[in-house]
Amino acid sequence: MTGFDGLKQAIEALAGPDIAVAVQDTHRPDGTLWPEESSAVARAIPARQAEFTAGRVAARQAMVALGLPLAAVPMGADRAPQWPMGVVGSIAHAGRICVAVLARSGPINGIGVDLEPALPLSPELWDTVLRPDERALLAPLEPAQQGLHATRIFAAKEAAYKCQYPLSQTVLDFDALQITVTESRFTASFQRDTPPFMSGHRIAGHFGQHEGLILALVVQRGAQTV
Repeated sequence: MTGFDGLKQAIEALAGPDIAVAVQDTHRPDGTLWPEESSAVARAIPARQAEFTAGRVAARQAMVALGLPLAAVPMGADRAPQWPMGVVGSIAHAGRICVAVLARSGPINGIGVDLEPALPLSPELWDTVLRPDERALLAPLEPAQQGLHATRIFAAKEAAYKCQYPLSQTVLDFDALQITVTESRFTASFQRDTPPFMSGHRIAGHFGQHEGLILALVVQRGAQTV
C-alpha cells in the first residue's frame, strides 16, 4: 500500500458511506486541467498550477467513484471551487498531497476537509487562530503538546469553514467558530448568526492522523452532522 492509498483509506474511514475520496500527488497529477479551469491559474507560479491541477484531477476521480459524469470545477470569484449541480465537495492540500472529498448533494449538503502537517502551530498565530477560551485550554497541557493541540484546532476550523461556506456564502473570522475537542472528534459552534446557521448551532467533525498529517473532516447531512 502506498502512502497515498493509506491516506485515502484513513479519510474514507472518517467520512462514512456515500462519500468518495481521491488523493493526488501535486508533483505528478494524473491528468490536466479543463479549459474552464485553466484560466484561474494561468499566471500563477508552477507550484500553484500543479497544486490546482491535482485538486481538479482528484475531484474528477471522486466523481467517477460516485458514478457521476465528469465535469469541470472552475474557481469562482471568491476562489472557492464551483461544484457541478448535484455535487458537494471539498479540496485540501498539504505539501505534495492533495485530497478531494465529494458526495452527491441531497442528504449530504456540506463537506469540509483539511490537512495540516502534524507540527506545533507557531505561537505567533495563536492570538489570530484561537479564541481566549480555546487558548485557556492549552494551559494544562505539556509545552510540547500545546502547539500541536493548537494545530488541531486550526485544522478543525478550516474544515468547518469549508463545510459552511457554500451554504452561508459568508467569510468567517477564526473567532466566529468555537472548537471543542474530545479525542478523535470535535465540535464547531457558531458564535454569531451566519444564516442558515444561527448562533449556537453546532456542526461535528472527526480528526485523523496519517504519516505526519493531521486530518480534519466535517460532513453535514441535512440538519444533522457526523
